[in-house]
Amino acid sequence: MGANHYVLIVEDDPAIRELLSSIVSIELGLLVRTAGSGPEALDVVAQSAEAPALAMLDMELPGLDGESLAGAIREATGSEVPVLLVSAWPEHTVSAAAARIGSASYVSKPFEIDEVSAAIHRSLKIEPHQTPP
Repeated sequence: MGANHYVLIVEDDPAIRELLSSIVSIELGLLVRTAGSGPEALDVVAQSAEAPALAMLDMELPGLDGESLAGAIREATGSEVPVLLVSAWPEHTVSAAAARIGSASYVSKPFEIDEVSAAIHRSLKIEPHQTPP
C-alpha cells in the first residue's frame, strides 16, 4: 500500500472500533482511520487524498447503514473500494448483503482476532505472512 493508503474502520461501538483498529495497525502494520457513523465516515473519505485501501463497515450504523455506506464511499472516491462487512446480524443476512455490494468478505460478531486478520488479508488480496505493499 502507498504511504497515503489506509484502512477505514466504521463502527459505532467504541470498544469494537478500538479493537479492530488495534488488529489492523498492530497485527498488520497498516494505517487506520476510524469513524463512528456513516456521515462521519464520508467526512473522513472526503478529507483524504486517496480512497481507502479497504473499508471495514459495521452493518448497523447511525446515519447510514453499512450497505448504503459502501456505495456512498465508492461513489465519493470513484473507486471500487474493497469492503469487509462486520456485523452481529445472522450470517445468512450478512452474506446476502456482502453479495449485493460485491464484498468477498465479512466477519460475524463476536469474532476472533485471527478471523479478522484473515478476512483483511483476503480483502486486500495479500498472503497471511506477506507484508502489505
